[in-house]
Amino acid sequence: MPVHDRLPRAQLKEKIEVLDYIRHTQTTSNAAVVNHFRSLKRFAISQTTLSGWRQMEDELRKAHRESPNLEGYRRMPVLKYPNVMQDVEKFVDEKASQGVDLTDQLIQHAYSYFMGVHGHPSGRLSGGMLQAFKKRNAIKNGKKMLRIDPTEGNAAEDLSMDTPAPLMITSPDEAVLQETEASAVVETNGMDFGRSIEDMFTNSIGFNTRLIHSDDNFSSFFKRSLDGFPPFDQIGSLENPRSSVLSTTNLSSQQLPYEDSALQRAQRPSSSASTPSNVLVTTDASPQVTGAAEIPRLYKLENFTYTRSTHPNAEKAEKILENITNGHVTIYNSGTSAIMGVLTYLNPKKIAINNSGYQGTHQVIALLSKLTGLQKIGLDDHDQLEKGDVMLIETPMNPEGYCIDISRYTAVVHAKGALLIVDSTLAPPPLQDPFKHNADFILHSATKYFSGHSDLLAGFIVSKSQKIKKDLISERLSLGTNIANFDAFLLLRSLRTFKMRIQQQCLNTEKVIKFLTENSHRYPVILKLHHSSLQLNDFVSEQLNGFYNPVFAVEFKSQSVAEELLTKFKFLSNNSNSEGGETIVEMTNKNPDFMSAVDTSEGVEVQVGNLLRFSVGCEDYEDLLRDLNQALRAVSLSH
Repeated sequence: MPVHDRLPRAQLKEKIEVLDYIRHTQTTSNAAVVNHFRSLKRFAISQTTLSGWRQMEDELRKAHRESPNLEGYRRMPVLKYPNVMQDVEKFVDEKASQGVDLTDQLIQHAYSYFMGVHGHPSGRLSGGMLQAFKKRNAIKNGKKMLRIDPTEGNAAEDLSMDTPAPLMITSPDEAVLQETEASAVVETNGMDFGRSIEDMFTNSIGFNTRLIHSDDNFSSFFKRSLDGFPPFDQIGSLENPRSSVLSTTNLSSQQLPYEDSALQRAQRPSSSASTPSNVLVTTDASPQVTGAAEIPRLYKLENFTYTRSTHPNAEKAEKILENITNGHVTIYNSGTSAIMGVLTYLNPKKIAINNSGYQGTHQVIALLSKLTGLQKIGLDDHDQLEKGDVMLIETPMNPEGYCIDISRYTAVVHAKGALLIVDSTLAPPPLQDPFKHNADFILHSATKYFSGHSDLLAGFIVSKSQKIKKDLISERLSLGTNIANFDAFLLLRSLRTFKMRIQQQCLNTEKVIKFLTENSHRYPVILKLHHSSLQLNDFVSEQLNGFYNPVFAVEFKSQSVAEELLTKFKFLSNNSNSEGGETIVEMTNKNPDFMSAVDTSEGVEVQVGNLLRFSVGCEDYEDLLRDLNQALRAVSLSH
C-alpha cells in the first residue's frame, strides 16, 4: 500500500469502539471483526493488534474512563524530558494569566531555555511535540482554554527530537520582547491550531455565522473575487465522535430563492446604519409605504402585502436554512403541512412508503387518497412505481432511530422515472445531506431540533431549483400554510443556538449508547437496544457523517416494566415533547404518531407496548447516565 494511502493508527476511543462492537455482537472471530472495521477505512487494524487490544481490554477501558481528555490519543503520553515540560507548562500558565498570547515561538523559546536550565542538549520541539503540548494544555489560537475537548483534532504523538540546533539560551520573558513581525503570523508548522492573519481573510464562512446571518453579503468578507460566494467547501466541523471534519457543499450567492422574490427586491441597508439580524417585522395587511424611509431597512414593507403569502421573517428563515441545507427552502407552519405541500405539488398516482415511522405522513396520504385517489404501496412494492410517482422514506426512522440507505432507494426509484422524498427530521444538517445521495426533495419538521424550545411549529421542504420553490410558494398561498410571523421570528432566534444544541445532543447520545451497550448485562429487564450506531450496514456511518443521531429506543421484557421505568427517573421527562432541549422518554404505544411493529400472526400492524423512545437532550451526559442507571437498577431489582 502506498505511504499516502495508509490508514492512521487507532486512537484510544477507537479501540474502545472495536471492543464495544465485539461485546455487542458477541463475535468470537477476530477475522470477522477486522474485516468489518477495515471496510470502514477509518483506522488501521489487524488480527495481531486486535488480539492485543482484547488482552488489554481492562487497562484500555480504565484509561478511557479515567482520562476522558486524552481519549483522542493513540497512547497515554510519555514525555522524554518531564522536568522540562513541567517548567514550560508552569511558564505558559503564568503568561496565560497575564493575558500574553501563547504563540508557537514563545513556547519554543521557553522549551529551549528550560532545556539549558536542566542541562540537556539544546534543541527545539518537533512539530508533533509542539502540537501535542498545545493539546495537553488546551492551547488554541494563542489562548488557554478551560478544558481540552476530547473530540478536537488528533495530535500525533511524535516524541522524537528534531536535529538539535545551536540556539542561545534566552529567558522566555526576553523572548517575548524579541518577537516582532514573527508574532504577527502564528507559526503553525503544518498544524490547524494557529491561524495566520491571511487565513482569516481567505477561509470560508463558518456554520454558526450562516445560522445567525442570512442575506448579508458574505463575499465582501473575502479578499478574493467578489463575483459571488466562494464555494462553501468547509462548513465548519461539529466536533463529533466519528469524524474530524465535516464538509458540505452549499449554495452560491447567485442561487438565491426564486427570481422575483421579495427578498431580492428588498432595499439593502446603507453602510452607515446597522439593522438587527433578528428583527420582528409585523406585516399583516401592512400599509403601502411610499418614498424612502427615514431609517434604512433591510426590507421594504410594500413588497409584503399579506402574510399568508410571505413576510420578512419567513424569507429570512428560509435564507438561513438554505445556507446549511444545500438547496432551495420553502417554509410551512408545520412538518405535516410541508408533507401536504410537496405531495400536492407533485400529485403522484402512487406513493411507496414504509408503514412504520411517523404516522402524520400517513394521515396526509389518507386525505390525499380521498381527494385524488392517491394509492399507497409498501417500499418492497417499488416495482409498481411509474414515471411521476413518489417514494417517501424516513431516515432515521421514528421511533427506533434506524437508518435507511438513501442511495439504494434513489437508484431504484429513478430507474422507474419516479421521485424520492427523504424525511430527514431526525438527522438535520450537518448529520445528513440526502442530496449527496441524489434524493429529489428533503423534508424537515423544524418543530424538533431547529426549534429546540417547545414554543413553535414549523416545517420546510428543500428542493433543487428556484422554479420548484416558486411553484411551492404559490400553492402554499392556496393551502394557507405559510409559517406565522411570530413563529418565524422564534425560529430565527432558535437557529442561533442550533449548532451547540445538536452537537451536545449527538455527543450525549454517543455516551448513552456506549454506556448501555457496555452495561446491558447489569439490567436484565432490557431485551434490545435500537439505534443506528448498532446497525452493521456499512452505509450508516457515511450517510450520517459519523454522528450519533439523538433518538434511540429500548425494548423491555414487558409493558409493565416499561411503564414502571417511567416513574423511576429523577429528571428525565416523560412528557411527549422532543423539542425542548431536555431528554424525553415516552411510551411509543401511547403516541398515535408512532407505529413500530407488525403482528405477523394477524397480518396487521400494532403498536408495541414494551418500547420506550429516548430523545436525547442537552444535559450533562454524566447526569443522564446516573439517572438511567438508578432507574434501570430499581426496576431490575423489582423484577
